[in-house]
Amino acid sequence: MIIMANAFSINMLNEETNLKFIPINEEQVKEIIKNEKLYSIIGHRGTVDLLNAKLGLSLKFNRENYKMNNDKMIISLPATRLEEGKVLSKEELEAIKINYWLIEKQKRNIMTNFEKFINIIDGYNYEIFTTGDHIINLYIKNKNERSDELWLREIDNIKNISPINAVKKEINEMTPEHFERFIKHIEPDITNQILL
Repeated sequence: MIIMANAFSINMLNEETNLKFIPINEEQVKEIIKNEKLYSIIGHRGTVDLLNAKLGLSLKFNRENYKMNNDKMIISLPATRLEEGKVLSKEELEAIKINYWLIEKQKRNIMTNFEKFINIIDGYNYEIFTTGDHIINLYIKNKNERSDELWLREIDNIKNISPINAVKKEINEMTPEHFERFIKHIEPDITNQILL
């Protein structure tokens, strides 16, 4: 579904969101909305009438408090102020410039704890292995070629899961505080460069 609007407000958001604003022209608008379900939240009657005439639509005046989901949104901003209820001639319609913007939500690139961990130890040698039915050891070799044990934990059913996946699962389930304490076992010169 594509939301047709004549303005954008941060009150339309209900969570931390990355948005992409793309300027588009009238022909691109027609292409984007082709065969799409449209929902109007245009709260100005003159703008509704103008868009219906220029784009061949049947949008309705609808002033509501909209919360953005994953829908695309097209903002239509006439370059001149329109009088509500005024009937425009074909020449007047063609003369009015409309600025169109396509707004899309961007996927947030949120790294898991394990992805952060792998980035942190990039360039270091590390080893993950089992020492028993329920024990996993994770060793990292630092710049001085000394192996530090960073991980020693009992994990149930270790025989049914690979060591790397077991460690991945445990690290990803750490709270931010626990993960930060865990990371501090790594050399300070690289830990200090990490934004947790």
